[in-house]
Amino acid sequence: MDTAIDVLQKIWGVYKEIKDGQDQFHATYSRLQELLEQLRDMEARDALVQSQLLTKYVGIARRFLAYLQRYSERNFLSKVIKQGQMLEAVAEFNEELEALFQTFHLAMGAHIVEKGRLQEEQMNELMRGVRILLQGKDTSGERWTKQEDDSSEHHAILTRMCSQVNLAQASSDFHALIWFLRNGEDEQKEQAALALWELCDEDASHIDTLVDLECIEPLVSLLIAGTEPSKVYAAKALRCIAVDEDKEAAVVNAGAIPMLVALLRSGSPEQKDAASGALWNVSCMMRHKSMVSSAGAIPLLVNLLRSGSDAQKWHAASALRELAMDARCRVMIAAAGGIVALIKLLHSGTVNQCDAAVEALWNLSLDEKNKRQIASVGGIEALVEQVKSGETDEHRQRAASALTVLAQDDMNDIKIGAAGGIEALVLLLRDGNEGQKNSAAWALSALTDNDDNKRRVVAADGISVLLSAISGGSVIQAEKAVHALRDVTELEENHGAVVENGVIVALVTLLEDVASTPSQKQHAAHALFHLSKNSSLRPIFFAANASGALIAAIHNGGETLREYATGTMRYTTAWCDENESNGAVDDEGASEEDNDCEDYEAAIRAKIVESNGISVLLQCLRTGTDVEKEHAVHCLRNLREAQHIAYAGAIEDLLNLLRGGSVPQQEGAAGVISQISFEENFQLTLIRSDAIEAVIDIMNGISDKLMDEASEILAALSSLDEFGDIVANCNGLEPILEVLRAGSNLAQENTSLVLGNLALNDDMKQQMVDLGALELYVELLSSDNDTLSDRAAFALRNLAWGNSENQTRIVDAGGMEALLEVLKTGNLMIQKQRAAEALSWLATVEEYAIRLAPLAIEALIDAMNDDDNSEEIKEAATDALLQLSVHTANIQDVVKGGSIQVLLKLMQSDVDSHQSLAMDALLNITREESVCPQAIECGVVPVVISIVKNGSVLRKQQAIQIIRNITFAEVGQPFIDAGAIGLIVNYMKEASPGCRTSSAGAMWNIALYCEDGVRKLVDGGAVEQLVEVMNTGIYDREGFDDSSEEEEEEEEEESCEEEGDEQDTADDEETGGEEEDEEEDETETGHAASALTVLCSSEEFGSRARKLALAAGVIEVCVRRMSQEESSQLRSSVIKLIAALGADDLITSKFLAAGAVAPLLELLSGDDEDLCENAAHTLAVFAQNRPCRALLFALSVIDVMDNLAKNGTEEQQAHAKLAMSRLQAEAY
Repeated sequence: MDTAIDVLQKIWGVYKEIKDGQDQFHATYSRLQELLEQLRDMEARDALVQSQLLTKYVGIARRFLAYLQRYSERNFLSKVIKQGQMLEAVAEFNEELEALFQTFHLAMGAHIVEKGRLQEEQMNELMRGVRILLQGKDTSGERWTKQEDDSSEHHAILTRMCSQVNLAQASSDFHALIWFLRNGEDEQKEQAALALWELCDEDASHIDTLVDLECIEPLVSLLIAGTEPSKVYAAKALRCIAVDEDKEAAVVNAGAIPMLVALLRSGSPEQKDAASGALWNVSCMMRHKSMVSSAGAIPLLVNLLRSGSDAQKWHAASALRELAMDARCRVMIAAAGGIVALIKLLHSGTVNQCDAAVEALWNLSLDEKNKRQIASVGGIEALVEQVKSGETDEHRQRAASALTVLAQDDMNDIKIGAAGGIEALVLLLRDGNEGQKNSAAWALSALTDNDDNKRRVVAADGISVLLSAISGGSVIQAEKAVHALRDVTELEENHGAVVENGVIVALVTLLEDVASTPSQKQHAAHALFHLSKNSSLRPIFFAANASGALIAAIHNGGETLREYATGTMRYTTAWCDENESNGAVDDEGASEEDNDCEDYEAAIRAKIVESNGISVLLQCLRTGTDVEKEHAVHCLRNLREAQHIAYAGAIEDLLNLLRGGSVPQQEGAAGVISQISFEENFQLTLIRSDAIEAVIDIMNGISDKLMDEASEILAALSSLDEFGDIVANCNGLEPILEVLRAGSNLAQENTSLVLGNLALNDDMKQQMVDLGALELYVELLSSDNDTLSDRAAFALRNLAWGNSENQTRIVDAGGMEALLEVLKTGNLMIQKQRAAEALSWLATVEEYAIRLAPLAIEALIDAMNDDDNSEEIKEAATDALLQLSVHTANIQDVVKGGSIQVLLKLMQSDVDSHQSLAMDALLNITREESVCPQAIECGVVPVVISIVKNGSVLRKQQAIQIIRNITFAEVGQPFIDAGAIGLIVNYMKEASPGCRTSSAGAMWNIALYCEDGVRKLVDGGAVEQLVEVMNTGIYDREGFDDSSEEEEEEEEEESCEEEGDEQDTADDEETGGEEEDEEEDETETGHAASALTVLCSSEEFGSRARKLALAAGVIEVCVRRMSQEESSQLRSSVIKLIAALGADDLITSKFLAAGAVAPLLELLSGDDEDLCENAAHTLAVFAQNRPCRALLFALSVIDVMDNLAKNGTEEQQAHAKLAMSRLQAEAY
């Protein structure tokens, strides 16, 4: 069991924990609860004689615990504010216990508890501790010295609160610190400012949190009204806070600058130290520099340079460095004597001071007056002499450093070089100590931007010295030496010495060395860039494996390094003529290089591709600077690896450059895109990436090279289907035409092809005509440039394509005669072909066809018949003749010219297009009935029969169309004798639905006009095939599509549409046959129904035909076709067939059983008079069948007929009365 002493010890520990660490409240309450339980237990067990004392003690403790619990519910800031009340509660607790302790002490001194006797001095020590606790005194050390009057309640509370500031800092309680900073006593604000500075200085991650909690304003306030230490801490904290632009702006906006300048003017040394550091940080942003200078800081900072402490000088020099970036500040610094002070600091300052002074002088030297003033300080000649023979090593080094600063002025460069400074510095770099070598290398790097000084370096054997500094010197020496070497290599006259000393290999090694600094690599790449423009050095680059090092530099290097590395790759990959055109080598050198140029190109390209160079270059296009992009894109162009580049995803990047890059970037991008545009795999990708729009946007004549590349891209893409619409949508025609009128020869040739393809686009044709393209092309037909003449004919053909207005314009502009001349006298086969194609389109206008026929037929037939001509010319000429033959007025002229024999010759050609066009032309000719006998005489039958037997499906179809034409002219008997019926029946079996119109029509004509045609058709299986055509035939030809068919069948289906269209055209001119059939449906189903009607109506063979049709399922087919929503013409044809079939009583019965009466009755009540008439006629035919009359009567047919007999047309009434008479006879 715990003794009372144990209980007191626990109270001590609990309260000390509450006092020193507010975060432990939760654990404290638990322990107090445990303490109370122990006290109650002691009371209950009466373990001590003084149980009454313990009861009182427990009551006091319980009340104290309740207060602590209420206190703990407050937040930290509230606890701090209420801590005075807390101490009052403790004092009250003390008063209540004081008397109790006196008695308790005596009792405990004599009492023996279960664990033994407590020694008196232990009790005394314990009671002293309890009194200290209850009197509110802290035994830990304080940060600041306490006031002398310790008995003051105010000072007791203040001490507690200062300790709470320390506690807040220790626990990073920023809210509490900022509260103290705003609301505390002076000592507390001082402590809070110190804490904030220390927190920011120790861990920068605290800064954002403190700024968010608005610490800046109270810190600035301390600069005005704080204690002397507070001002120091506040300035230091503000310096730490102003670490970026946003926070710098916040500090300045809070009014810090005037306060800091005030400290700089009249503060203590510590305050000046802190204020100068803060001013350094708030002078970084451009808009703050004028505010700092306007507040009078510059003279004060210059004074610190002269007489301040080391830290003040460093801060002042750094602040002046930042301020010197502003033009007005530069003048003020010079006026305040800052240049002289900085130069002195450069001679005597610390490393940090010198660094800041050098940079400040660098910025000050942007002002021309300042440069002259800097040069006048100490004298250039004296400084050079110091470098040569200064008394101490330190003097020589400082003189070299001073020359570095003065060398920022071009005039000073000249003076230093003329004074022997280059030679002196080379010797110092070779023989001096490390510090001297550093300064010498630095000075040389500043002086070699002058051409005379570059020559002096070479003359002084400086290249070998610089290489030694690169390979064996310090980091600074290596960096500045390679900088100087970079400048020396800029002069081509120095390249001989460069090669002799192995500079290229050394630079490549430096570029590859992982230990090289970024700056060293940058200068090395710059030097290599200079050397790469000399094409005679390219083999050395190749031998040194420069491409691998350059690629790595581009991939891993900084911005400037990447620029020079990509530039070097650009020139080392350039082919010979580019370097020659750039003036890199003389004629003799270029001639020698040409011998190995191709081998070199192939080798270096292979290395770059293997080293993943394309991907690295593309990254430059995406994220690089403008310089990188220019060099990278020209390097890609030089590589000529279009597929590799495109597969690497370059297209969008190239287009972005083409759209928004500089002219050199655009030229390079256009060159690469031009190469890609000839790769079929990527043409659609270019289209979808808006390449055409991008190219058209740059066709503004900025440079001939860009125009050549742009026109080549358009030429490569212009044959794609999407091209015309895209150009139309982006108004691209006018700039393209302008290039055709005024561009280079290459650009004109390219754009003539582009415009020729554009003329295929209907939307573009009118625009082209409006802009004068048509007349321009007629003029170009006579050009001495055969390519332009050819493409002019090509464009005119396309402009005339389906456009009657353009055809008229071409003729009016003299284009017809010019095209004929090209056809007769052109030097190129392609010219003649294009001319014939253009003439073909002019011939689509009847007026021009009639005008053209006598002029062109002979030339066209000669072109078709000349075996020396290309197949394309023959095809184009045949097509032109085809167009002439469309017009009836020309047919006789075409035939008289001997066309039939030539056409039959071409029909037997192995070239399918020749066969097709020749057969189409013969189709046109044979539509003229008077020509058909001549065709028979010329031997058309065996040729056509051979094609029907052995040709493709499409050719068979054309051949059957010819048979149809000739049989319609009633001279088709030779075809019947040659076995045409069986061939046509076989074709119908093989042909796809929708492609049997001509074959059905031919059977119809044979049945009508050929001797013994009906018998041969019936015997030859025509009935069954005609029924099949009716069953599977397609009425809506345009809607038919079967993507599963083979290519030949797809062609056949396309021709089916043409077949129907051609037949419709022919039928407009045809006459003959039964007049009532003139309006028959021109589809395979309609023709099949009409042919079957003729066969089934035959007196001699009709019965057999009807039986064959019945067996083939004609009943169901007719009923279905009649009931469907087909055209009225087709339904009329079907109803006529039903009437023809109805001559057989058995068939009539089957029609009735199949439900044919209902649709017929429906048609009787319809609006179509022809359908109504045919339906009435068919029902009258059905009424002939005695067994069927009862059924017809039952179906109320007689009632419908009665109505029709009263209200129908004359023909309808006649059929209705006939039907009624037959039905009424049955009723009686």
